[in-house]
Amino acid sequence: EVETIEYTRDSGLSVTVYFGQRKGSASTADLLPTSVRATVERACEIARYTESDPAAGLADAERMAREFPDFDLWHPWDIRP
Repeated sequence: EVETIEYTRDSGLSVTVYFGQRKGSASTADLLPTSVRATVERACEIARYTESDPAAGLADAERMAREFPDFDLWHPWDIRP
């Protein structure tokens, strides 16, 4: 006899923006276009009022990864007896 059945289907969006060395983040579970826009605007507002942090921001373009090694992490296996 089944006592409990659960089903979860979560969705959400998290946005981080940088204005120079200032960072703002916001998130939402509502993916309607108006909510997504409001979330981006909130992240921008937070960044505008955040203290500049010399350690924040994106790396210089020449320091960004251009190639990604294959770590061979996909190993499917059959779990049937």
